[in-house]
Amino acid sequence: MSYRNSYLLLLCLVLCTACRGVGPDYRRPDLGLPSGYSVPGTVSDSEEAPLPHSPWWWALGDGNLNTLVSQALTNNFDVRIGLERLQRSRMARSQALSAGLPQVSAVPSFSKIRNSDNFLAPFTSSPQQGLIPNEFDQWTLGIPVSWELDVFGGVRRSVEAAGARILAAEAGLEGLRLSTSAEVADTYVSIIGLNRQQVLLEDSIQLQQQTLKLVKLRHDSGLASQLDVERSVSQLESIRAMLPLLQSAGVNELRRLTLLLGSESSAMDAQAESWTDFPEDLPFIQVGLPAQLIRRRPDIRVMESQLAASSAGIGVAISNFYPKFYLMGQPQLVSSSAVNLFEASSFAWQFAPRIEWALFAGGRNRAILEQARSENREALLAYEKAVIKAIGEVESGIAAMDAHRRRYQSWTEASRAAETAVSLSEKMYGAGRISLLDLLIDQLRRNEINLEMIQAKTALTRAWIRLHLTLGGGWGTGQYSDSDMDSDSR
Repeated sequence: MSYRNSYLLLLCLVLCTACRGVGPDYRRPDLGLPSGYSVPGTVSDSEEAPLPHSPWWWALGDGNLNTLVSQALTNNFDVRIGLERLQRSRMARSQALSAGLPQVSAVPSFSKIRNSDNFLAPFTSSPQQGLIPNEFDQWTLGIPVSWELDVFGGVRRSVEAAGARILAAEAGLEGLRLSTSAEVADTYVSIIGLNRQQVLLEDSIQLQQQTLKLVKLRHDSGLASQLDVERSVSQLESIRAMLPLLQSAGVNELRRLTLLLGSESSAMDAQAESWTDFPEDLPFIQVGLPAQLIRRRPDIRVMESQLAASSAGIGVAISNFYPKFYLMGQPQLVSSSAVNLFEASSFAWQFAPRIEWALFAGGRNRAILEQARSENREALLAYEKAVIKAIGEVESGIAAMDAHRRRYQSWTEASRAAETAVSLSEKMYGAGRISLLDLLIDQLRRNEINLEMIQAKTALTRAWIRLHLTLGGGWGTGQYSDSDMDSDSR
C-alpha cells in the first residue's frame, strides 16, 4: 500500500511539471503606434509593404558593390563576433534545459577502513572477530541519479528566458549584417564621389593654370592689371588647397572599407582607383507603416526579445517562493573485494525523494523578485525608446532623402545650363567673338557646378542607403532615374 501511494504521489508530481509555470506570460505591449509617418509630403502605405525578394543593395545593380558586401558578410569581425554570441546563447539554453532533466553520474571509489577496537564491542568478545571486522576494504561503484520535478515551472521559465535571448542574439546578428552591408555601401559610394571630385579638381587646376598664363600675358601686354594676376593666383591656389583634403578623405574611406571587409589595410587601394561610376538608378523606397518596424528592425526585435526574457525572469524569481521537489536514488555495487564487485550479490540501491522549501531566507527571495521586476520595467522602457527612436529615424531619413533629392535636382539643372553655356562659348570662341580667357572662365564655372553636383549625388545615394538601414533593410519596388529625381520617394 505504501508503494502504491508513493507511485501515485510521484505520478501527480510528474503531471504537475506539465502545467504552466508561475509568473506572467509574455505579451507584446501595445504602444499605440501612429497610423502613418508625420513627415510633410510623405504618405505611408495603407497595406503592409512586402519583403524584398533579394538583398536591398542588389537594386543598385553594381557588381563591385555586390562582391564587396558578400565579402564583408563573410569576413567582417563584428559579424563573426555576432555568430559567436549566437552560439553562446544557444549553449546557455541547452544548459537551462538540462536543469529539468535527470542528472546521472558515476562515482567509483575505494576505501580502506579500520574501525576502533571499541566499535560495536557489545557484539563481540574479541576485537579480531565478530560481526564487523575492525579493518576491511570497501569497493564501491555508485551511479547517483537526481531529478528536479519542475512543479512550479522555475526551470521552464529559465528555458523560456534563454530561448528569448537566442532570439535576441539572432536579431542582433541580423542587425550586424544589416549595418555592415549599409556601411560597405556607404563607404563604396563615398569613395566613388571622392574619386570623381578628385578628377574634376585636377581638371580645374589645369584650366586655372591656363587662365593664369593668359592673364599674365595680358598683364605683360598692358591689357590686364596686377590685380587680375593676383586674383587668378588666388583662385588657382584655392583649388589646389582642396585636393589634399580629398586625397586624405579617400585614404580614410579605404581604410574604413578594408576593416569592414576584414582584410589588410591596403588590399583595396589599386582596385578602388577604378570606382568612378555612381549607380544609374535609385529604386523607390516603400516605407510601409510604423507598426511594421516592430517586426522588421533588428534592434527593435532585440529589445523585444530582451523584454520577453525579463518577463520569464520574473517567473524564475517567483518560483523561489515555492518548494522544490527532487527524486534522488543511487544504484550501486559495493564489495569488500574487487574480485566480486561486479557480481549480482554486490548490488545495492537507495531511493530518497526530497523536498526543499526556503521558509526563511532573510529577504533574499523578495529582493531577487523585485530585481527581476525592475529589470522587466527597464526592458519595457528600452523597448518603447527603441520603437520611438526607430520611427523618428525613419521620418528623419525620409525628410533627408527628399531634401537631398531636391538639392541634386537643382544642381543637375545648373550643370545642364553650365554645359550649354560652355558649348555656346566654344562656338563663339571659334567665331572669334570671345577670347580664350572667357571660354576658360566658363569651363571653370562648369567644373565648380559639377563638383557640387557630384557632392549632391553622393549625399543622395548615401541618404538612400541610410533610409534602408533605418527601415531594417528596406522592402520596396519601382525605380526612378536621374531624369525624374523630382518624383516623390516613398
